[in-house]
Amino acid sequence: FMAVRQICTPEVREIGMEEAAEAISLSLIKSVEHYTSDLDGPAVAFSGGLDSALIAQVCGDRVKGVRLFTVGLEGVAELEDAERMAGEMGLPIKIVAHKEEDVESTLCRAVWASEKSDPLNVSIAIPILWTAKSARESGYRAILYGQGGDEIFGGYNRYLTVYRNLGAEALRRALCTDAANLHQEGFDRDEKLSSSVGVEARFPYGDYGLIEFALSLPVSLRISSVDDPLRKRVLRKAAERLGVPRDSLEGRKRAIQYSTGVNRVLKRLARSEGTTPRAYIQRLCHVMSKPDSPTII
Repeated sequence: FMAVRQICTPEVREIGMEEAAEAISLSLIKSVEHYTSDLDGPAVAFSGGLDSALIAQVCGDRVKGVRLFTVGLEGVAELEDAERMAGEMGLPIKIVAHKEEDVESTLCRAVWASEKSDPLNVSIAIPILWTAKSARESGYRAILYGQGGDEIFGGYNRYLTVYRNLGAEALRRALCTDAANLHQEGFDRDEKLSSSVGVEARFPYGDYGLIEFALSLPVSLRISSVDDPLRKRVLRKAAERLGVPRDSLEGRKRAIQYSTGVNRVLKRLARSEGTTPRAYIQRLCHVMSKPDSPTII
């Protein structure tokens, strides 16, 4: 086969923070408009963190019928945070608080739908499946996710280790590698999970032009130093330009498996049987047969 487009390590672009933030703002607007142009209204998977808040803000300003969807275990602080943030943005939100037993009852369906059984992917897949199901039940046929922002703008804490130990050029290569693997490592999983309940997954941060531009930026515009506590600096500047609430601009967002409480419950379930999360998942999904209908949870 012939590759049509490839993600590679581009030459570093000479550009300042303000100019880069403006370009990213325009690119994100264009991407969101493209991914919502055929919809009466989009659902947006919303955590209240920077990436999803930026997508929600652009949708709220330019698209009719948008609604935010947030899921998590009962009692997690992020549910209240997301509701407050949606209120500040003036956007409608549906929050679904799940019980701990819902983790176990959803686990095998998440494995079957995503075709991934390692604990990390399972603890991500379960809340993705819950979110897509909630959107489908509310009548939406497509949902926008904020996945991709961390990989192309340097959001993960592990990037600091690369920066500190190996330098800026090694960090650039790591970001490009992660961007090139976005579909295989994340988009593909979330597409399968969403489609299993009849919802189409769309990823505005996966726009090729946006990725290409982001990867050409100097490392310093994304991560200010080897000890940068926030990272994604230029994306935060773009979000500020577009009116995202300050809490999202300055807050540190936990990964979905932690913020929803799913990872904690999965570990507790495994401990209750005296085993590891990996072994627990394998045992449970081996005992249970494949679901008859992937569209019913």
